[in-house]
Amino acid sequence: MSGIILDWSEALVEKLDDSESRPAGVAEPHYTVSEKVTISRDNGIYVYHLPDDQLGQGSSLGNSRVWAETKGNGDMLNLYSIKAARRVVGGMSITYLLPFSDLSVYGQHELADSQHKSLNRAMPSAVGAIHLHPAYQQREFVVGDGLHVLETFFVPRTDGLDDPAAALEVVSLWNRTPHPIEIVVVASLSLRGHTPIDMHAQFDKSRNAIITWNETSQDMVRVFGSMDKPKHYWATNDKDAAYHPKHPLPDETSDTGNLTGALQFNLLLYPGAHQKVRVIAAFSHDGKSKALDEFDRAKGEEDALKKTISYYSSQLAKSVIEMPDDMLTHGVQWAKSCLIRPVCHYEIGTASTNDPGNSSHIVGRDTCWYVHGCDFIEPEWSCSMLSILSRFQRADGLIPEYIDGNTGETEDFGFNINDATALFIMAVEHHIKCTAHWQCLEKLYESAKKAGELILGQMNENGLVKCNAIGLGSKAICGWRNVLQNQSISGVVTEINSECFAALRSLSNLAEMASKKEDAKRYKEEADALRARINKHLVNPDNGLYVLNISHEGNTYTQTTCDLVFPLICGVANESTADNVIARLAEADFMTDAGIRVLPSDDPEYDPSFESGCMGGVWQGVTWWYAMAAAGSDPEIMANSLSRAYSHYILDPKAYNTVPGQFSEWSDGQTLVNRGMRLSPWDSPRFLWAAIEGLAGLKFRTDGIDLQPNIPLDWQWLRVHDVKYRDGSISLFLARHAGSIHVFSANSLDGKFELHIYDEELEHAPEAITTGITCSAFRKNKETLLCFGSSLNKPVMGPFLAHHSLSSGKQYRVHALASHHREWQDLGTNKGSDLQRLAVRIGKRTYVIYRFEEV
Repeated sequence: MSGIILDWSEALVEKLDDSESRPAGVAEPHYTVSEKVTISRDNGIYVYHLPDDQLGQGSSLGNSRVWAETKGNGDMLNLYSIKAARRVVGGMSITYLLPFSDLSVYGQHELADSQHKSLNRAMPSAVGAIHLHPAYQQREFVVGDGLHVLETFFVPRTDGLDDPAAALEVVSLWNRTPHPIEIVVVASLSLRGHTPIDMHAQFDKSRNAIITWNETSQDMVRVFGSMDKPKHYWATNDKDAAYHPKHPLPDETSDTGNLTGALQFNLLLYPGAHQKVRVIAAFSHDGKSKALDEFDRAKGEEDALKKTISYYSSQLAKSVIEMPDDMLTHGVQWAKSCLIRPVCHYEIGTASTNDPGNSSHIVGRDTCWYVHGCDFIEPEWSCSMLSILSRFQRADGLIPEYIDGNTGETEDFGFNINDATALFIMAVEHHIKCTAHWQCLEKLYESAKKAGELILGQMNENGLVKCNAIGLGSKAICGWRNVLQNQSISGVVTEINSECFAALRSLSNLAEMASKKEDAKRYKEEADALRARINKHLVNPDNGLYVLNISHEGNTYTQTTCDLVFPLICGVANESTADNVIARLAEADFMTDAGIRVLPSDDPEYDPSFESGCMGGVWQGVTWWYAMAAAGSDPEIMANSLSRAYSHYILDPKAYNTVPGQFSEWSDGQTLVNRGMRLSPWDSPRFLWAAIEGLAGLKFRTDGIDLQPNIPLDWQWLRVHDVKYRDGSISLFLARHAGSIHVFSANSLDGKFELHIYDEELEHAPEAITTGITCSAFRKNKETLLCFGSSLNKPVMGPFLAHHSLSSGKQYRVHALASHHREWQDLGTNKGSDLQRLAVRIGKRTYVIYRFEEV
């Protein structure tokens, strides 16, 4: 089959594909990743699968206007308005009913008026399946002897963040029995959300929708309807009858109060027939007309799911890191998905809250860490977030603890210094070095300088940065654990001083990039002096570890906590101290199967769940910090830490209250059960940052790129593809061979390896047909290089489609290099027409590279 025919056939299949009517990842084999969970690919995207009785909570999905959470069975739990900062509707339920006469004791009173007018609920015949795709969630099950049901829930998301304020659930039904099936589908929705109990409703026949509003807020309008005409409808206070009716719905909307809306669809499916019902919940804060516009937008876009998938696919194709540890490869993809979901439009700009679905607060520290991952996916979002922090910066240079995204109100707790101020400077430097957004440097330099001058103004007599906050609780904790209510972490805090050193070093680099030589020199000197003072005054001589803080009273608190990571990731610690810290945090009282505890379990103050886990819970994001801290000295620890903490999301979702692929916040330090938010917006960016700058070891200088890979010794290969960098991207394939590291790339990279430079990375590499095998393709002059890596735990013969990489009208001299070869193997000359489809044998978790030279 020629390449043109292959391309045409793929394009036709993509055009005809109906994602609403097929389970995600159904076409490819499912691989076991834990006792409860399997994984497969769907058009190149990794999708998780598990039984539908093994998920305690469902996906969290968002767009620029809304945030939706789902139940473990896939139905919507609530829909949150970004603009109103509240839940505007509650949960949705889809029930299936059969029009039969009920002869059970519960239905005896119905017999007088039976004639099949009574409705009896039909439950799934067996355990079904949940499919978790980055763009949507599905539930698949069977009713009776062969009515197959697929429910798909999603929030429309498109490029440009021009999204409707709506969520959709699509029900697809197939009759795979030899007889006709009459089925009633009832979609019900709790219409009030977190608003007053004073709702009114009416039915719009032209739109097949129930319209509801509050008596005390008539501009807050919801629309609950369908693309298909319901047979009956109801808005009622009788909640049980709404989702589980005994009779057809009465077509009434006269009730007021705490309303539930219900839409009834009567379907008749002949053998082999397939039907769909699409249900939409939409809203607006600007009156009925605008709410109907939102509904019409969602209703009129029949390809909404396909476009949402296309958007996620394009984002997930950026900054790809693939490696022999397939758990980490999956984690990198899902980190990008979780990074995308919470970004939305606030009144003050594009940003992400730290608590989606509950808050509109844009938190300073979380936003700065978010930028470290966002720069590799959507740098323009980073521009917006840093601009917001700059605009709301206090006059003396302090970055607020948080800013309300809708009102612009700020809270700084009266701090003279906090971590957000230092992290802001670090984030600005990261953004400029990665993106070369010189206009951002021009706009943000003075804000960064103001923050730097604030830092220098808070030095005590020992030249250390001192926080003056007193008391207990949030107003007395200037670092990341500020949710503690009965603690004080103030005075000279090692965490803050470490970040201030990194901030001054970053400010020196920013000044260099802005051609402000004197500033650059001054801030570098200040940074170096601060680092020396930290290592002189804040190291405990008894154990070689950093102290927690020195209080206002002069008391030195030596409590060993996870905050030891900060001197390492900020570059303060020398090699011996860093080794001490890494070893201490790896001990069993700190390290768990889910990651690092905040306090070790032997500490008298250890509490596994108190104060949001900040006295002994496991914060997965802290484990990402620890991985970065260990990267340079012990790559094994880094890779293991990342894999260990990410795999906890997949291990046993129902027992641990996790969602596979979704980066939740923190877990109980003893039971390891997730106790924090379902999706923590600042965790996934830090994971991505750790993978790109830690594992892959891409180090961005003001004048170039260093590559310092930090991969375990048993990793034979690593693939990096399309990591966003300035006006281009970075791609490479790394291979260990004969005791050396070889890097194949079209980028100029500096480091201790043998670099093989090519003119370009091919836009279309050979298409992998086997899950777990990946490929990079490079070209120079008349040479094409194909690099194949496998994460599979067994040797495999991997088929590939190579028609985009090799011309059928040419001849090629072929050489091969596998990890076990001493040198390149000459495979002779082949016609290009014979190389359009390749079968490549790859060993367990290793690589093979082919060089094709045109003859």
